[in-house]
Amino acid sequence: MEYRSRNDLADIAQVMPPAKLQMTRTERLLQWAAALDRMAGQPIQALFRLEFLDPRSRSSVRDDNSPISVAWKDPMLQAEGLGGDTVGDAQSFFELTDDQLHYLLCDCHFHGTMTASMVAARLRNMAQHYPSMC
Repeated sequence: MEYRSRNDLADIAQVMPPAKLQMTRTERLLQWAAALDRMAGQPIQALFRLEFLDPRSRSSVRDDNSPISVAWKDPMLQAEGLGGDTVGDAQSFFELTDDQLHYLLCDCHFHGTMTASMVAARLRNMAQHYPSMC
């Protein structure tokens, strides 16, 4: 088998992006929880004082080791259309209200110790009790 880059293939074939799978909000939240579960309780980075940021600043907040970056690394969520690992990307893609976003990601709810398992449990709870955006 011969390896060819995407650019090389474009010369001989029509290269199409993967089709959107169109998961429900609940399925997206549960997939995010599953991605976090694969981290087996490892510590991850809570986002600092989200409630005090103006909406424009808040939407661009990100961290390399945040729950959002874990979601962004998940191939299924990327295929569904998760566009990046910022707060704005997550809020839009997962259909989160400001309060839900704050509850899931802000440091004030974790008192310095956030683990992937803790956030996964919150996501599952949210998926069960709030299947559509509030």
